[in-house]
Amino acid sequence: MGPAPFGALFALETQEPLREVYWDFGDGKEERGTDLFRIGHTFDTIGIYPVVVRARSQSGSLAELTQII
Repeated sequence: MGPAPFGALFALETQEPLREVYWDFGDGKEERGTDLFRIGHTFDTIGIYPVVVRARSQSGSLAELTQII
């Protein structure tokens, strides 16, 4: 990490077939899709950001992970 703006790469690893992946970067920006297992994001300002990924499986189960950046 460095001065703003700074980029980060996030990856979600699972063997479970997923129906949807939702990323909330904690800075007001979000991404949603079916194949967002690996995604880059640029944070425009200095701060502490809770990055949340929610993954819904084909069977309907939901998993949520949070990483503080």
